[in-house]
Amino acid sequence: MFDNIVKFIEINLEIVKLDVKETIATSIVNLIKLLVGGFFVTLALIFASIALALFLGGWLASQALGFGAVALLYLAGFGIFRLFQNKLKNAFREMVQKQIPENTQLLNELSAPDQDERPIS
Repeated sequence: MFDNIVKFIEINLEIVKLDVKETIATSIVNLIKLLVGGFFVTLALIFASIALALFLGGWLASQALGFGAVALLYLAGFGIFRLFQNKLKNAFREMVQKQIPENTQLLNELSAPDQDERPIS
C-alpha cells in the first residue's frame, strides 16, 4: 500500500514537472515572438514618424516645426496614456489572469482521492 502511494506521488510529480516544462517552453517562444514583433513595429513607428515629420515640415514650410508637431503628438499620446493608466493596468491584469491557470485547481486535482480508493479504517 505504501509503495503504491509513493509511486502515485512520483507519477504526479513527473506530470507536474512535464507541465511546467511545457509551460516554460511555450512562454519562452511567445516572449521571443513578442520581442521580434515589437522590434519590427518599433522600426516601422520610427520610420513612419520621420515620414510624418518630413511631410508636416514641407506643409508648414519648416522641418523643425514638422518634427515639433510629431513630438507634440507623442506628448499628447503620453498624456492620454497617463489619464487612463489605471484602467489599462486593470484590463491587462484581468487579461493575464485569464491566461494563467489557478494553482488551487491543480492542487485540488492532485490531492483529490481516486474514486477506486477506499478510506483506511
